[in-house]
Amino acid sequence: MARTLYQQIYRLWLLDQVRQKKDFRSVAREVGITPSALTQSVKALEEYFGRNLVVRTNDGPELTLDGSEILQSLQNVFAELNNIEHTLSGNDSPKRIVIGAYDSLAMAHAAVIFGAIRKKYVETKVVFKIGRSNELSSWLRQGLIDAALVVNQDETDAYSCTELYPNTFGIYGSNELGDKELDLLPYATLSANPDGYPYYIKSFLVKANIDAKDVVFNSDSFEVVAKVAMAGFVKAVLPRDVAGLYSDKLKLIYLDPDQSHCIQLIARKTLLPDVKNLIVSSVTSNARR
Repeated sequence: MARTLYQQIYRLWLLDQVRQKKDFRSVAREVGITPSALTQSVKALEEYFGRNLVVRTNDGPELTLDGSEILQSLQNVFAELNNIEHTLSGNDSPKRIVIGAYDSLAMAHAAVIFGAIRKKYVETKVVFKIGRSNELSSWLRQGLIDAALVVNQDETDAYSCTELYPNTFGIYGSNELGDKELDLLPYATLSANPDGYPYYIKSFLVKANIDAKDVVFNSDSFEVVAKVAMAGFVKAVLPRDVAGLYSDKLKLIYLDPDQSHCIQLIARKTLLPDVKNLIVSSVTSNARR
């Protein structure tokens, strides 16, 4: 029984490598087995679960829904096994770190995070995944990412939460337009969730006396919103750090320093403390510049 269980865990780990690399041959070469042995391992898993777990496409192997659900439930197990391996081997260098963030936060901080991690762990691969805070916290609970830069999340049993720095929203417009021209423009901001705008955007709109009907452009990306404002079509409701990326093309129209929100790092509790500290220190230092 135990031997069979260990075999299935190893086979599931192999399947997870296929998911990541989307290539049977490269996975087989990396782990030191033949491609046919890897294929047989996947077939054995499918027989064990009684379901198809992977299909071959023109873009490489893709997991089926059943395969994805099974592997998602095991991501924390794989992470724990990696930590145990590092501890027993005396090697504290993680092989791969997956970090999630809004696109704007990734643009602002990805380079300094990557630089800090690679300076200490020269062989570590760093991956950034883009999503909204609710998506990122869900991915973290599923074990799909190791940490994420988010806005105003609460700590849970699934992950730790560290406050990094406060951010504020403001209204910004094109530098090429005068005040009277800007007054006539409608507004743009981040797209609403199914439940409406995030509360920090909603509260800013209320405080700034912006009616929802006057918001005529939305996007999942603050950068896209900023670009439309730079073109002179709208006034943009943007976080200060995003607007700061385009300070040569956008000017501040209105800012309420009391309407702030907190940028945080959420991380799985098994993440190496040194890695977490590197992310925290690099982001907070970068935010002060």
